[in-house]
Amino acid sequence: MTRSTTNGGFTEVVRNRHFLYLWAAQLLSQLSRNAIHFVQIVLIERLTGSSTHLGLMIFSFTIPGVIFSPIAGILVDHLPRKYILIISNLLRAILVVLYVVLLKHLHSTWALLILIYLITFIASTIGQFFAPAEQATLPLLLPKEQLLSANSLFNLTTALSQALGLLILGPILVKVVGIATAFLVIAFWYALAAILLLPLPRDKQDIRWHDLYELSRMGWVHFWHQLKEAWGFIVRTRVVLLGILNMGLVAMFLMILAMVAPGFAARVLHMQPEDAAFVFAPAGVGMLLATYLLGQYGHLVRRDVLLVGGLMAIALAFALLGWVGYGFPWREYTIYVATAISFVLGVGLSVVHVVSQTTLQEETPPEVQGRVFSTHYMLINLLGLPPMLFTGVLFDLFGIETVLKWLGIAVTLMMSVYAWILWHTYTKPDQEVHS
Repeated sequence: MTRSTTNGGFTEVVRNRHFLYLWAAQLLSQLSRNAIHFVQIVLIERLTGSSTHLGLMIFSFTIPGVIFSPIAGILVDHLPRKYILIISNLLRAILVVLYVVLLKHLHSTWALLILIYLITFIASTIGQFFAPAEQATLPLLLPKEQLLSANSLFNLTTALSQALGLLILGPILVKVVGIATAFLVIAFWYALAAILLLPLPRDKQDIRWHDLYELSRMGWVHFWHQLKEAWGFIVRTRVVLLGILNMGLVAMFLMILAMVAPGFAARVLHMQPEDAAFVFAPAGVGMLLATYLLGQYGHLVRRDVLLVGGLMAIALAFALLGWVGYGFPWREYTIYVATAISFVLGVGLSVVHVVSQTTLQEETPPEVQGRVFSTHYMLINLLGLPPMLFTGVLFDLFGIETVLKWLGIAVTLMMSVYAWILWHTYTKPDQEVHS
């Protein structure tokens, strides 16, 4: 991450009491969001033992990002953002507690699955309002010259919460306290995030409730118009297009890793599903370590080298994970080898994500940055759904280790071609790259 030296950098930003409340609430909210994904996946693995159902779970919390993000963005511009932040966290806390009620009182597996998917969909829909309200609140709390430092801290928190929540805290909670108590802990985090937001100043005094329906309707019209403009810029600027594709690949591989982790631990390594923490937590450690090292020394290495190296590390890690459970000659060392592979995978994911995000920020003019990033988030959710669902079906039909082996081989070949394209794109002069 790039540190701003303007007006004291991080030091001045963290002295702002209201910013600290918002930053802490963001950390808790994102930790909750990522940790609950792992808990949900373990729950589905225990109920069904099916990767197809795991894919449906991922579909449930991903598809709202495609459907409701344009409406959320419009409403955030016309409602008090402080109340949107507080209410979204409180509602998600209540929905997480509802998981525990269902687990205790509902004994039909199919009814339980349907309601779990429904609650997940609703909670994810509510979450679509939090991120734009949070980003729109920052300029109200800080002077313009401190926004770069604030956004750098928020980006670091996002990466940290993703690694901690999905790959470390989620597995630890399930292992130590069990699924039901893990849900209650996450609900407490959401509630605490809402409480931390109470001291924030209110940004709007009047709410015109009778305009909300019209705003929602116009949101789609406005959204598609803005999408066309943003997509035109993305297609014309090759490094931006490749950056979005890179970040989409990272998001897709990270979700596939989260989806496969409990089943891989149970069906390949013959462990309990929640014991996936011991194997895949090093991926989170690798992501954090790579993020720190890139922030300190990344400027010393050419970006094409970093991207190609990161992509090849991802492809090689997926290929090796398949061979770990498919004829690996030293069975007594299987867990240790899988752990080392997951660390390499985490490093590769972080390198590609950080370098690509930096490229997007640098190469996108300020007047289109918001639209490009909103288009990027929607496309990640939209394009990532079919591969994740398809992969889940393949896992059930042919076995995780077999699919991972051939998936790794296919991904390695595709990544080699893609890496060649990236290498030639980033080594061209700027005027050729932007043509």
